[in-house]
Amino acid sequence: MKQLVSICGVLLGVWCSSQAQTLLNQSELIYIKDTDFTVKGDFQNQGKIVNQGTVTVSGNWTNGNKYFASTGKFILNGDGTQVVRHNKDSFHILVLSGTGEKIWQEEAEVVKEVSFSTSILSTQTPGALIVRNGGIISGASATGYVNGLLFREGTGIRDFPIGKGGKYLPVTLTNIDGSNDVMIGFEIKEPNTGAQPGSAVQSVSQIRYAELSKRSGTLNGSPISLTIGSDETQTPAQDLIVAESNTQNGVYRNLGQGSLTGSTITSGFSLTGSFFALALSEPLDENSVFIPNAFAPGSSNSEEQLIKIYSDQLAPEEFEFLVFSKWGNVIFQSNSLAEMKATGWNGVNKETGELVSLGVYTFTARGKFINGKAFEKTGNITLIR
Repeated sequence: MKQLVSICGVLLGVWCSSQAQTLLNQSELIYIKDTDFTVKGDFQNQGKIVNQGTVTVSGNWTNGNKYFASTGKFILNGDGTQVVRHNKDSFHILVLSGTGEKIWQEEAEVVKEVSFSTSILSTQTPGALIVRNGGIISGASATGYVNGLLFREGTGIRDFPIGKGGKYLPVTLTNIDGSNDVMIGFEIKEPNTGAQPGSAVQSVSQIRYAELSKRSGTLNGSPISLTIGSDETQTPAQDLIVAESNTQNGVYRNLGQGSLTGSTITSGFSLTGSFFALALSEPLDENSVFIPNAFAPGSSNSEEQLIKIYSDQLAPEEFEFLVFSKWGNVIFQSNSLAEMKATGWNGVNKETGELVSLGVYTFTARGKFINGKAFEKTGNITLIR
């Protein structure tokens, strides 16, 4: 039979330790100020606790009423499994130590800091760890991370130290553009069965994916970094990309490769989807882009009247298209890929507003493929009647 100890009262500047298997708080209020309150076993709170000191629990923690975080620190230091039910209250500082797994069965917020060492925090639906704007995560590593759903609030760079199946697979949003109250969650899930490659995507990892959940606020976008698992394809490195989809088993779009450092790959473009996976890009080169070498503005065929760009492999960012006269002067320029695909160049000199004369003109098109690789193509265009 478990030992049950009931407590009540106020603790001010006094160290307190209980070696009960289960400590039950039924008091109206426990006020912990400038003291260490240690429970070597389970702790059930059915009253109210104000924490301006340090609470340490080595067993299960159940908050059945109210826990006021104030400026206090809450330490879970068990070497065995610890089940946590925090009743959707906040922690000011949360420390996860000991070697035991922490099972999160309800949502709980951290206001200032959550510190990992050698403990894995596993969430069970509807459980989630929420780190509010201004809060930090420290000490995360292969031995201490969130195995489940982690939310973070705010813009700028946000790290999500998450993993799955004993593997540490952190996700990072490198530059969140959105409202200050935007709250974004990530969870690693396995497998990724049914994921389909889309345009310029050769194959998508069927092993795992990262799922994004938006809780509140406005998210306009951000590049995303994924961790490449040791069990996932890592070659050829130049063809590795981040791919996204709106559904887990849907068609995955190419977000490119902005950078590849060790086992971390960052997308070349900003995210718009909710499901993200490692993928391989279709080989892309200038042959993936078609630009006609002649046009006739007076033709009865509208497609022959213009110089357009034909490709679904180019990204709109950093695009430039230039046409030069035989003396090397720029007579047409566009920085809009959409414009060049829709209306193109009609042969009019941008400086004079007049149709250029018959002859041969040089062009340069440059920018990026949708896999993030640089693109440049040069050639000649002949204007005929």
